[in-house]
Amino acid sequence: MVIGAAAPVLPLPGVRAGVFLLPGPPPVLVDCGMRGQGGAIRRALQNAGVATQDLALIALTHWHIDHTGGLRALRRHSRAIVAAHAADAPIIQGTTPPNKPRLTGEGGKFARWLLIKLYQPSKVDRLLADDEIIPEAGGLKVVATPGHTAGHVCYYQPAAGILFAGDALVNRHGELAVSPEGFSDDPVQARASLEALRPLRFDQCYFGHGEPLLAHADQRVQDFLDRLAEEDRAEDDAAAGHGDEEAVPTEAVE
Repeated sequence: MVIGAAAPVLPLPGVRAGVFLLPGPPPVLVDCGMRGQGGAIRRALQNAGVATQDLALIALTHWHIDHTGGLRALRRHSRAIVAAHAADAPIIQGTTPPNKPRLTGEGGKFARWLLIKLYQPSKVDRLLADDEIIPEAGGLKVVATPGHTAGHVCYYQPAAGILFAGDALVNRHGELAVSPEGFSDDPVQARASLEALRPLRFDQCYFGHGEPLLAHADQRVQDFLDRLAEEDRAEDDAAAGHGDEEAVPTEAVE
């Protein structure tokens, strides 16, 4: 499936999570890495032929520190408008404290320490809502996929057949998966909200974590959603069957 003319998407190297440049004009950045990686992003932009000061928009998929950490550094070198969903904007701006990871054990301690060390609030200029169209970058459609965070969104470019999935999905060595539950505010909601991706048509899918899918990506995502739905049905059937067993009167089995 080929949808429209392929718009170039340049994954920027040297950052913790996926940062993607749509060169434009005007140039647009999707997410901006970890705190301390602003310099690496600016160098990557320069290597791509884009001056940081020419950035028109930074579209954030969610507030997590590996997706917003470079924001303050980039703002010092550009006049880019920063856009994020209204539900995540208070955390990005520092008016609401960030939610702590739900991980347990040593991994949880490290994740919480990292959050305290690297969390750095910065201003959001444009509050986004589900189904909104961002005119920059050929028209990015906001697709709300809450659960990983309350305001997590994907960005969909219908004309070019491109989806930026953020952390709604991850690509683990070619296998799609939902983000780890310990890093999601509401894992059940995160899983359910993926159904918003089912009707979309896209050849390419770019992830916050994992290599992009560059052909027939929508079919891969739909197959994954079908597997999740089948797992859910199996769990429901098992729970219903177990409930029926418990409901059988004692006299009926004597």
